[in-house]
Amino acid sequence: MLQSLTEKLNENIDGSFTIESMEPAFLQGFPNLSLNLKNIEIKDRKYETHKRIFLKAEDFYISVNALALLRGTIQIKKISVGNAQVNLFTDVDGYSNSSVFKKNKKSENSNSSGFPELRELRFDDVLVNIENFKSRKKYRFQVNSLKCNVDYNSDGWNGKINLDILAESMTFSMKNGSFIANKSVEGTLQVHYNENNEIITFEKSPLEIGGENFTVSASFSVGKTAGFTINIANNSILWRNASQLLSPNISSRLNMFDLKNPISVTCLIKGDFNEQGDPLILVKAKIRDNELDTPGGKVYELQFRWCFYQ
Repeated sequence: MLQSLTEKLNENIDGSFTIESMEPAFLQGFPNLSLNLKNIEIKDRKYETHKRIFLKAEDFYISVNALALLRGTIQIKKISVGNAQVNLFTDVDGYSNSSVFKKNKKSENSNSSGFPELRELRFDDVLVNIENFKSRKKYRFQVNSLKCNVDYNSDGWNGKINLDILAESMTFSMKNGSFIANKSVEGTLQVHYNENNEIITFEKSPLEIGGENFTVSASFSVGKTAGFTINIANNSILWRNASQLLSPNISSRLNMFDLKNPISVTCLIKGDFNEQGDPLILVKAKIRDNELDTPGGKVYELQFRWCFYQ
């Protein structure tokens, strides 16, 4: 069974998929078979050049359709990854180790395309490290827990994501530093993927970032371009608490001032993951009946609208 599973998985891998050992977990309604895989590694074909393992996991739980596996196909019900590292790497020429998963064109009589579809994905204690040396961007997230349930349709798929992560770094420009550095992110997101326009969309949802309550919506292009748009809003947040979520080159300027009472703020971040430099950043705030503290002194009973653009 281990050899059969490994061979089938490697058919969809442009590199290598290795499994040290495998043992049955339990039968959960025939014909589903649950397996515990130990110490798996996924490497792309250029691993020996860049030395970043795409996935290295001590614990990898998979629930598959046993009858389909015997017929030579893989139907995955659930994948659970624990005590692991995921490394997404793009070199200066634009090559990415994410190309380890082969993309097959759909035929008229087939719904399959590349790596097998799965219905549920779970991460526990997984470090996700993303490095893009072409666009000079770097992201690093410690995923305490993440659970995603997926339903497929004719246009793509819909998903529900429950997450609890620590954003160690979200660096759009290496020279300017990280947004939400070492801040926790918790909440539930509704996500949709459309195969025709190759866009992942996150519905407007409540999300706790660094202990503050925000509403967040976003869209990400995953086709030929890597454009993204993120909208963030908070109706009641202190000035300094808001500024510390931004990159150091921005927060250092905002921290020259302070407001006594909470403010209402929105933030638009729009850019392209494949382009160098910071994305477009537009921050708007509404200030009412507030007290402003400046290097030159205090101003009382303020009411105005403020905007920051970069």
